Amino acid sequence: MEALKRIIERINTQLSDLTASQRLAIGLCVVVIVGSFVWLMRWSAEPEYVRLLEEPLSVDQMAVARQSLAEGRYKIVGDHVFVRPDERHELFWKLQAAGALPADTSVTFAKLIEDDSPFRPESENHFRRRVALQNELAKVIMSSRMVKSAGVFITDNTDRRMQAASNVPTASIQVTMAPGFELDAEIVKSCATIVAGAVPGLAIHRVSVVDGATLRSFSPPDPESQFGQGILQETIKTEDYYRKKLLSHLSYIGGVRVSVAVQLDTAQKQTREITYGEPAVSEESSNTTDTQSGRGGGESGVGPNV
Repeated sequence: MEALKRIIERINTQLSDLTASQRLAIGLCVVVIVGSFVWLMRWSAEPEYVRLLEEPLSVDQMAVARQSLAEGRYKIVGDHVFVRPDERHELFWKLQAAGALPADTSVTFAKLIEDDSPFRPESENHFRRRVALQNELAKVIMSSRMVKSAGVFITDNTDRRMQAASNVPTASIQVTMAPGFELDAEIVKSCATIVAGAVPGLAIHRVSVVDGATLRSFSPPDPESQFGQGILQETIKTEDYYRKKLLSHLSYIGGVRVSVAVQLDTAQKQTREITYGEPAVSEESSNTTDTQSGRGGGESGVGPNV
C-alpha cells in the first residue's frame, strides 16, 4: 500500500511540472486508451455472425426464413441472413426443410471452400475444392437430428475429351439414420436438393441417396417423367407387409426379430396395341351394257322367229 502511495505522489509531482497543453494531451491519450479498452471488451463479448447464404433471398423466402429460424440466433440485414458460425449447418438444413433456400447455392459453398493457391497445380486445387465441398455438404446433412452420419461423393466431370460428350455430373449420398428414424421420401428429397443446389449443372434426379442400414438406393424422380413416383413408399409398404406376415408365423419364438429387404421390379414397360377395323372401300365403279337386235320378226308358222 505504501508503494502505491509513493507511485501516486511521484506521478502528481511530475504532472505538476507539465504545462496545460501537455496535461491535455496526456488526458486525451488516457481517454483514447480507456475507450479502446471498453470497445475491445464489448467486441469480444458480442457473438460473431456470418452470412448464411451468399445468394439473396426473395421476400417470400425471407418470410419463411423468419418463421423457420425463430428458435435460432440470427440477424437479418437487407436480403441476407446472418447466423452464428457454429449454427450455420443446422440452420441451413432448417431453411431447406422449410423450402426457403434458393435453387442454386453453388456460390455459397464455393465461398466456404475457398482455398486456392497459385503455387499448386489446378488439378490439385480442383481436388481440394471437391473434397471440401463434399465435407461441407455432409456436415449440413448431419446437422439434422434425424441423421446419425452422412457421406457425400460427387463425381469429377472436369475430364473432357475432344469430340466427346461432356460428362453429366452425378452425386451419391450415404445416410445412416439416427435411432427411431427411417429414411423416407422427404429426407431423400431434402438431401438431394441440398447437394444438387451446391453443384452447378447437377439435376436432382441424378443424386442417389443410399440407406446406410439396408444399402438401398433411392433417387428423387425426374421432373420430366412421372415414372418412379412413390417407389420409396411402395417399397416400405411392401417390406412392412412381409415383415408382419413373417412375424405372425414366427410368433411362437420368443424375442424373434425379422428384417425384410424388398427390391421392386422398377422396369418400365410400354405396350402398344393397334386394332384394325373392317377395310373401307376406297374406290367403287360400275359398268352396264345393253344390246338389242335390229331385225323384226316374221309371220307365225312360216319361219322361226329367231
